[in-house]
Amino acid sequence: MPKNTQVRKGEEKTPGKKMSKERLSSLHCANASGTHRLKLVVVGKSKKPRALKDIMNNLPVIYYNSINAWFMAAIFTDWFFSHFITAVRKYQEEVLKIKPEDVKAILILDNAPAHPTADGKIRVMYLPPNTTSMIQPMDQGIISACKRRYTKRYLDEVLVVLETEEDIQEDTRAARTKDNIKNYTIRSALYNLANSWQDMKATTLENCWKKLLIDVEEDSFEGFEGFEAKDFKKLLHKAGEKNVTEDDVRDWTEENESDPGYQVLSMDEIAAEVTEGDKEESSDDDDEELQCKKVKLSTLRSYMDVLIDYTTYSKIKETEAYYNNLRMLRELVIREQHMGGTQTKMDSFFASQAAAIRPQPDEFNPDDPQPSTSGTKATTTTTMDSDSDSE
Repeated sequence: MPKNTQVRKGEEKTPGKKMSKERLSSLHCANASGTHRLKLVVVGKSKKPRALKDIMNNLPVIYYNSINAWFMAAIFTDWFFSHFITAVRKYQEEVLKIKPEDVKAILILDNAPAHPTADGKIRVMYLPPNTTSMIQPMDQGIISACKRRYTKRYLDEVLVVLETEEDIQEDTRAARTKDNIKNYTIRSALYNLANSWQDMKATTLENCWKKLLIDVEEDSFEGFEGFEAKDFKKLLHKAGEKNVTEDDVRDWTEENESDPGYQVLSMDEIAAEVTEGDKEESSDDDDEELQCKKVKLSTLRSYMDVLIDYTTYSKIKETEAYYNNLRMLRELVIREQHMGGTQTKMDSFFASQAAAIRPQPDEFNPDDPQPSTSGTKATTTTTMDSDSDSE
């Protein structure tokens, strides 16, 4: 949260457990036409965070870990050969109908020590040192726009907005927002990141390439529409944070813009990465407490009934897409009730239904000629608290 908020001031005055300082680094890659964006890559600190233990094989992102959540050479090399080449070949062969022997692409990378070299028809081209901000396509607004979408989702999830006069008279928004932040897990962060990346318009991705390839000047960057400092300020004020200014929001959203997402390690740090990496099973201290919170099945059933009624009678057309999935989830709750409360895992349901619930990215048009040039950029996103000591 921005520093000039009741939540942050309350945290500073409250002794004991602090909000999580978890950190994530993310990598974005898409082709020049914006029609093919690869699955988001995320590096966290923990090898197997407790919040992800049951869904490690069904995450909406490709997840790696390192001690400081940096992109290491081994991580990037594994992604390039195990995921990037496979994804590019599949797209060109199945969507563009290119023969396997004719598949080719150039991956444009920063001149960073974490990046691999490769030969063949799917090749890597490095940008000159110290030119990333000027000529790396992802740095022309794509990553910033994605992070702002993530920030909006984060605020929507943690901020408490009061609706009734009775609630306003006993204003506990700051304390309740702080509790929401403490309960915000790496699982929430990964899904919000993945959804933010998928929400990016193909035209937004394409326009950033046009600025470099054909020198097209944009009067305003469409990716920031609705995600300007004034928009975040309005949202924070609605949640009772009246002291926040646009400058506060701007400082907060741009705080780690210059963070490259990788680090040149010393020999001692490399040794520590190898010897201590496997010991970092989890840095999510709140997970054990979260797992103990249970809701009665009868209460959960009533919540599901309310949600289903909402999707049935809502005037918002988009809610229709959720109707069937909510009914299926209610079915699982009812089944669990009939089993006498025997605990059954619902993680498999959420994993299988995620694609159905989420809006699908832009449709591919195989008949349109699509450039196969791709660009990546590793960047950091602070998910729990932007005032992280690791930034």
